[in-house]
Amino acid sequence: TKFTKPFTTAPTFMKFDFPLNISYTNDYLVKSQLIATKGVNIMLKKQLIIQSALELFASQGIEATSVQQITERAGISKGAFYLSFKSKDELILAMIHHFMTNLITDIDCMVTKANANDNLLYQYLFHVYTCFTEHASFAKVLMTGVPKAINESLLEHVTHYDQIITAKVKLIVKKQFPTLADDMVDETVFFIHGLVGSYG
Repeated sequence: TKFTKPFTTAPTFMKFDFPLNISYTNDYLVKSQLIATKGVNIMLKKQLIIQSALELFASQGIEATSVQQITERAGISKGAFYLSFKSKDELILAMIHHFMTNLITDIDCMVTKANANDNLLYQYLFHVYTCFTEHASFAKVLMTGVPKAINESLLEHVTHYDQIITAKVKLIVKKQFPTLADDMVDETVFFIHGLVGSYG
């Protein structure tokens, strides 16, 4: 939360049952404000690093992009980068985690709210393509850059999210085509993966 001005009195949720020295209260609130502001600044710095990295990854590839280039693009020091991320790999994992968890949450909501007559498969494909369009830089990195820069840790995370997405798509196919045989369900899911991959 970003405070626009310091408190002059303690807010209701901070009232105590015993007498409180007002000077101490103001000191406490100023410190709380500074801590909150620091937290916001850290989040903004992380967003700046991620955005700068995305632009570089999309234009020249993950392997060709160094931490030095990312910090120069973001206008920060290397020390500031390593306060946010331990390495370039951790940065990539954070990007993948953020994008994929949001996508999975959206799919879950879509499936939960769907009616019997809803075209779930169309909704899923439309949503994925919309996400890829809105986040074109990340989509390009995810579909083409990550496999080239993959290591064991990245592979584990990418595989984990791929398995989750596959299970969600399988659920969508079964829900929309309840009479479809299991082997046809698997083939349909495989086809959908290929369709989404070719778009990316």
